[in-house]
Amino acid sequence: MATITSAQLIVDKVIRVTGRDKVDGTPYFITGQVSDPSLQCDAQEVIKTDAEGTAIARWQNSKTAQFSGSETFWNLDTLSEQLNGESIKEGSSGHGIVVPISDPIYTYTATGTTYKLLYPAYNYGTSESPQYKITVVKLNKDGSVQQKFKLGDSAAGDVITYAASQTATEGGTITFGSGVIKAGDQIFVQYDFNSEDCIAVFDSADKFPREMEMVVDVLCHPICGGTTTAIAAVLVFPNAVLSPSVTQNFGRTDTFPFSFSAQQDYCDNEKLLFKVVCPTLPEIDSD
Repeated sequence: MATITSAQLIVDKVIRVTGRDKVDGTPYFITGQVSDPSLQCDAQEVIKTDAEGTAIARWQNSKTAQFSGSETFWNLDTLSEQLNGESIKEGSSGHGIVVPISDPIYTYTATGTTYKLLYPAYNYGTSESPQYKITVVKLNKDGSVQQKFKLGDSAAGDVITYAASQTATEGGTITFGSGVIKAGDQIFVQYDFNSEDCIAVFDSADKFPREMEMVVDVLCHPICGGTTTAIAAVLVFPNAVLSPSVTQNFGRTDTFPFSFSAQQDYCDNEKLLFKVVCPTLPEIDSD
């Protein structure tokens, strides 16, 4: 790493942004590639004027600093911190997360009355009084809905029944009324499944982003040293909060924006919002 000999640098790119615990450095999120990074600093201005509106004196106070950028990839760690101020949830044995899943669209090759789910549907009720959330429709050739079905006690017409499997890992069986399903019919089946091997992000109305330390690693080059000489610039925000206002677009070429605002420690004598440090790192002996 180059020794800093000039206060003028060429900014190459933001390598990463890390959000971590302010005390022990526990990581909350680490971004991948960041595009359109920017730092906006501002302050309120109070102006004293005379009777004709001429400015006599100016005071600045209430300084602010906000960093923003977009991630190239959909980072669920970042999203979870933006929405709920917590790490992503993980399903585990006995502590699953219920999620709707869809079986592949099924085409009957002959007249039939049953369909077996690929996975067990989640029971919201009890073993004595089971309750399931299952969506079943017959499709037209263009994929639109031809006929809707609802769960009931006896299969007939637009009413279907569901019988759970005797094992915990196999899907149960849907039964249609006689003559309802014919060869060539396509059905779409969606149902709630208890996933014990998953990750999940929640957005709760009563939870908000938490305070953390933000570290922004920037790759720079000296003006006269060429792009083969690297200089590190580190932006450190000792106390910052991610913005929960975020728009997520899901196109193939879309990016995922984030921003955070620096918060001063009111009891800190320096009232530090952030600092920029360009360290000269020691050479490492490869031997």
